[in-house]
Amino acid sequence: MNTSNVPHFSEGSPQFSRVFLESTVYGQSLDALVIACVDVVLIWGDHVLLGQRKQPPRDDWWVIGGRMVHGESPLKAAQRKLQEEAGLTDIKESRLEFIGVLSTRFSERSQPPQHHGLHSINLTYRLKLTDAEGQGIQLDSAEYGRCQWFTLPEISHHLQNSLEMDRALALTVKLSMTEQDTPNS
Repeated sequence: MNTSNVPHFSEGSPQFSRVFLESTVYGQSLDALVIACVDVVLIWGDHVLLGQRKQPPRDDWWVIGGRMVHGESPLKAAQRKLQEEAGLTDIKESRLEFIGVLSTRFSERSQPPQHHGLHSINLTYRLKLTDAEGQGIQLDSAEYGRCQWFTLPEISHHLQNSLEMDRALALTVKLSMTEQDTPNS
C-alpha cells in the first residue's frame, strides 16, 4: 500500500486510556505482547535530530517517539510524543509524513525482568521543522541526556553498523531524508 498515512479506523467515540500498569504486570504483558509505537524523525534543513535516551529499551541515540495509548490514532500519538518529548505544540496532522513501519526487538527494557527485552512495531513519521521550531527544540531532560543535529553522513559515521539497532536507526533516518512518497513497508 502506498499511502501518505496509516489508515486508522475508530468505531464510536474512543475513550482515551492513560492507565498505566504496575511495572511487574506491565513486564509480564511485554513478555506476551508486541506493543505499538510511533517514532518521529525531526528534520531541519539537511539535519536530523537524534536524542540520547537515558533508559532502555534504547539507552542510546534514537528519534522522538514511544508507545501509543489505547484509543489514539497514530497521528494523535505522534502529536502527543512531539509535545511531551520535544515541546512542539500545535503541530498539524497534515505536516506529519508517514515514511514506513519498523519491527524492533530490543534486548533490554525498563520493566522487570529487564533482560527479556521488548518487541515493538514502530509507525514512523517525519516532520520538517521551520527555522523557529528547529532553533527552539529542547528535548525532555527526564527522557534524554542530550541531543544533537546530524547530517546523514555524520549519522553514518557515528553509528556502528555491526549493531542491529544502530542499523535500524540508520535505515529510519535514510528513509526520512529521501523525497520519495512512501516507501514500501
